Amino acid sequence: MKKEQSNIKKKLEEKIKLRLIEKYPHIHKLYLDGEITLKQAYDGSQSEMLGVETFKSKGTKKFITHSTKIKDSKSESPYPYPKHPLIESSVFNCEYEELLKMDFKRFKNFSLDLRKELLRVWNEEGIPPTIGKNRNEIIQDFKKLKEQKTSSLYLDGDSSYEYVLHNNYRFGSSCNQFTSALQKTKIEGKSLWDILSNKEYELKWMRILTRNLKQDYSYEFSKRILNENELQKWKDEGWSFLPQKKSPIDNIIYSKKDLKKLVKDGFIKQYHIDNLGVLFDSETEFNIRRYKSSTKIFTHIIHLIRIGFSNTPTNFNPLVARTIYEKFLDDKSSHIVYDSSVGWGGRFLGAMISNRKIKYLGVDVNSNLFSPHNTFDSISSFLDAELGIKSDYSIKKMSSVNYRETDEYKKYKGKCSMILTSPPYFAKEEYSDDLEQSYLHFSNYKDWLGNFLFNTFKIGFEMVKDGGYCLVNISDVSIKNKQFELELDTINMLEKIGWKYEFQIGMKMNRFIGLSTENIVNRVYDENKETYMKVEPVLVFKKE
Repeated sequence: MKKEQSNIKKKLEEKIKLRLIEKYPHIHKLYLDGEITLKQAYDGSQSEMLGVETFKSKGTKKFITHSTKIKDSKSESPYPYPKHPLIESSVFNCEYEELLKMDFKRFKNFSLDLRKELLRVWNEEGIPPTIGKNRNEIIQDFKKLKEQKTSSLYLDGDSSYEYVLHNNYRFGSSCNQFTSALQKTKIEGKSLWDILSNKEYELKWMRILTRNLKQDYSYEFSKRILNENELQKWKDEGWSFLPQKKSPIDNIIYSKKDLKKLVKDGFIKQYHIDNLGVLFDSETEFNIRRYKSSTKIFTHIIHLIRIGFSNTPTNFNPLVARTIYEKFLDDKSSHIVYDSSVGWGGRFLGAMISNRKIKYLGVDVNSNLFSPHNTFDSISSFLDAELGIKSDYSIKKMSSVNYRETDEYKKYKGKCSMILTSPPYFAKEEYSDDLEQSYLHFSNYKDWLGNFLFNTFKIGFEMVKDGGYCLVNISDVSIKNKQFELELDTINMLEKIGWKYEFQIGMKMNRFIGLSTENIVNRVYDENKETYMKVEPVLVFKKE
């Protein structure tokens, strides 16, 4: 019995040590590769965390430190980066009830400290404000990406879309952990990095966190109560109650007097009313919502940052990419595909993990993808080491309009089976400040269309063999309240080159809370849910 208890205790201790080790990928890799013991890896991780020499391993003459046995070589990729360390923080991942108990002064300090800590972790550890997965979870994520039946992604289309591909599974999303620069993309002049680092966004940060986190008007933590007579039932089941100003869709109304009675009867606390702030004085009608007081807050904070500032770019869904490759490429032949704007690796991962034999050619001018570590080499190495998948690719750091200068162009001209790409949406997103970025090189929209877009797909036309396809994910955008009809302009430009327009595929996108379906231009009606779903078009062209 004692031996069994000892084994359980040992396994628990090992699990705790591994949690720390996984936060330092270069140390974790050495441990997984068998180059160091668990004890050495744990000591080295403590050294990294504390910035000092830690304990000597038994029988060794030297300390196990970052500067001795365990070294962070600049040539070794730190990617994929690990789960965000603040998940383990008792301060920033406290229970929701703790947050509600804070008065506004304490909450202000909490919010500003959170902002500083998110920036510090990003700057010092290369981990942006994401949840992330550990290494084993990423392996499982990639396995699911490879094993998922692509037939399950197809939904019925309508008069605009031949069919719709949904990305509800999100398998392959950990592809984002192979670069820390995705969230530094500026959308209409600002990025998440700017919001965390620039003092001018401090007030906006406070307002969004107050409204969406502390008062929960984004409904991250709370649910509607449909019957006012069920308060006691919900209380008995362990739910707590949150007063809010009246919602247009909620007809169960409480007055100020009612709220005070709920405090007296023990359903809510005084701090719940205090959290309403000036709304308690200015409003006359309120609703009550139910929430679980023990809910941890950090994962919700990350989601709130994403929807609250609406400026986090998205990677192309790897499972959608894999589905498209397997739809348009036969399983008997070897194929060459070309991507004129490789981006953050979603289409690359989809190609490498698909059940088609693909050589992937691509270009991108974003230096963040290649330095200080190559995103695609990191993904490729991971696939090889963990899944035994060999990657065949050649990705150049250059503008797509200059691809004729490459050996790949000369070698594979007229041999590509297809193009799958998502070019920049003109100047909507600023991926980097590289001078070759199309929004900098061609700042006028007509010049951008006539030079960048035309030449990019003229070269693509030359790369693809007769009977091959070109699929372009692009969407109309509004920039500084000016509309740009990218979809129609792209069709016209590619037809001018010689591509034959075939049809559109709808790619289902996430719809944020508060966005009315009436304001969505690209949408398809979902008969099962009896509502519209937001989609982005993938334009399909053929070379005849």
